[in-house]
Amino acid sequence: MRRNTAGYSFLARNNTKRDNLLAKVDFLATTKHTVAGTFSWNQERVDRNDQGNDYSTAPKVYTDTSRPLVSLNWRSAPGPRLTNELRGGFFFSPTQFITDEEFGSAIVTNFVFSNPLNTFRNQGRYTDTYSLQDNASFTTGRHQFQFGYQYQGIRANPYNEAATIPTYNIGIGTGNPAISAAQLPGISSNDLTAANNLFASLAGYITSYTQNFQVKDRTSGFVAGQPSVRNYSLNNHAVYFQDNWKVRPRLTLNVGVRWDYWSPVDERDSLFLLPVLGSGQSAETALLNPVGTLDFAGRSAGRPFYKRDLNNFAPNAGLAWDIFGDGKTSLRMGYSISYVNDEMITSIGNSVGTNDGLTSTSQRTNLSARASSLPQVVVPAFKVPRTFADNNALNSQAALGMPDPNLVTPYVQPCNIGIQREVKGFVVEARYVGNHGTKLWRAFDFNQIDINSNGFLDDFKRAVNNATLAQAAGRGFQPAYNAAVPGSQQLPVFARLASGGLLTNATIVNLIRQNAPGELANTYVINRLQGNVNFYANSNALGTNLMTNYSNSTYNALQFDVRRQVRSGLFLQANYSYSKVLSDSLGIRSRGLKRFWTRTTPRSSAPAPHST
Repeated sequence: MRRNTAGYSFLARNNTKRDNLLAKVDFLATTKHTVAGTFSWNQERVDRNDQGNDYSTAPKVYTDTSRPLVSLNWRSAPGPRLTNELRGGFFFSPTQFITDEEFGSAIVTNFVFSNPLNTFRNQGRYTDTYSLQDNASFTTGRHQFQFGYQYQGIRANPYNEAATIPTYNIGIGTGNPAISAAQLPGISSNDLTAANNLFASLAGYITSYTQNFQVKDRTSGFVAGQPSVRNYSLNNHAVYFQDNWKVRPRLTLNVGVRWDYWSPVDERDSLFLLPVLGSGQSAETALLNPVGTLDFAGRSAGRPFYKRDLNNFAPNAGLAWDIFGDGKTSLRMGYSISYVNDEMITSIGNSVGTNDGLTSTSQRTNLSARASSLPQVVVPAFKVPRTFADNNALNSQAALGMPDPNLVTPYVQPCNIGIQREVKGFVVEARYVGNHGTKLWRAFDFNQIDINSNGFLDDFKRAVNNATLAQAAGRGFQPAYNAAVPGSQQLPVFARLASGGLLTNATIVNLIRQNAPGELANTYVINRLQGNVNFYANSNALGTNLMTNYSNSTYNALQFDVRRQVRSGLFLQANYSYSKVLSDSLGIRSRGLKRFWTRTTPRSSAPAPHST
């Protein structure tokens, strides 16, 4: 065995394979009935040599997407004035990252040589969409009535097997004898480290292990080897009616209404935790309550993520008018309301997934073991219901999240008005196009850092002043009180922090130098150095995110279009748009009402200072 000090690598295959199949059938049963069907299958397999860590010429990890689509259509015309079309089908769209590696009961890694085992584990998602609709048209006199029913069902199934097999790390632990410098006279420190790493690899010394644990269901507790699996569902039911009314030969009106029902996003097995609301308690109050409780949520647990929204009536109206009756000038305008899927599964999944408790990592360090006799991994304790304090005890950066129980379906209001004129063979059109998004979803963090009411900001200013005076006196940038420096002041709030706020620590001093009191306070919290100073309303959560209907958006555009059909068959077109978009929900750090800002993941932190 030789160490690969030259950094040699092997060429690995990098293929992309695509297969496509399309089949169609059309059947004319009678003059009044036709049936059509479509089957489409597309598969793409991509080698992922970027995930290789061994010397395999054919990558063990690949991306696989096999996407079937089936569509059936039955069109009937029972009479000369009535037609009906029934459509249905499904589309499966999986995205999978698959490994061909064969795993045993454990993974041993961190050798000085390349591990022949590729540690990447299967992960991906299945997204299945089902559709059914029945659309009818009935004509009588000057009216053409259109009406029908439409359904769409979405099922999303993300899964991840990462770290579910125990991983043991090779190394020199506290109980594993290491090679000493005395045993190799004259050896450099770098070479001694390399020698010990090689020694640990050859001896099979185990110094630590880690393994992720997931729940299988609400009663299983943590199960070894169980991947993270969730099964989301979202359904849309809609009925509509529209009248296309030819009021005059030169004027046509379109009026109608549609009722939409978007079911609350749900997880089939209720494998999410949400704060428990007390009687009459608001979601904001529950999130800011330090002694709150988390419990299973979802329809099967009797606690839907949010209430049903049943009053989604959406009118629409439009007209087309031949102004002068010569067929050369027309005015068109329209307005409608449409209830929309505002990334519902992604948004709700992110919100409810903020709450810890259904995933846990078992870790141990400084082991004294050998690869020939691997230590047993300790299964973490499982507890649900669990308090906010339980989560905070396991993770100082634990956050809380939940959808507003009264969350409603967002909607958009598109509108347009345009005039069109034929001029010497050219068709010239000018129009206004607008769109207004209403009650769009957005998450707010209500648990903002507090550096005022506890006196910390005033003490921070005194610390900056102390450091400035000390630096002017030639003592360096020293924020702590120093009686030998004229004007230096006591810091009563810092004195209540652990170790007096560690005012000689490089990370702490640098944040004071940068005049960053908020980030400094946050650094104390995530490193559990806040003592008895309270920086957050909910002291057991770093962030408390509530998904609400706060946001809106507007789009306004002036559009010009010129086109002409040339006799030779050439079609010419030119257009120009002047538009503006405004929204308060673009980006996760957009400012909103009062001092709240959007955040759906825990804050990043400064490097952790040491308490000793």
